[in-house]
Amino acid sequence: ANAGLQVAKEAAIKQAESASRAAESLMTTPAVDESTGTADIKDLTEALEKAKKEAVTAKKDVASMKSQSESLAKEFDRLMGEKDQLERKVNIMGSGEKKDD
Repeated sequence: ANAGLQVAKEAAIKQAESASRAAESLMTTPAVDESTGTADIKDLTEALEKAKKEAVTAKKDVASMKSQSESLAKEFDRLMGEKDQLERKVNIMGSGEKKDD
């Protein structure tokens, strides 16, 4: 489960980086209308806003996945502790034999 979260996290980070690169590209290299020699500001502004929204969404996804991953790790640790306690109880009760899964 943790590996899946890691892959999703990396994908979200790559999406955010891509959106940032696209925004930077649009800011540094304006699209020039060949007939008039001017940049279409409206299109550039829309593309920039879209890239910003994608970056924000990707950052939220990363934060969500990080939180989810931390919760899973805590739950895993809790369950491992519970398992260890139960194993100790079984050994104390005189079983003495460990069962192989």
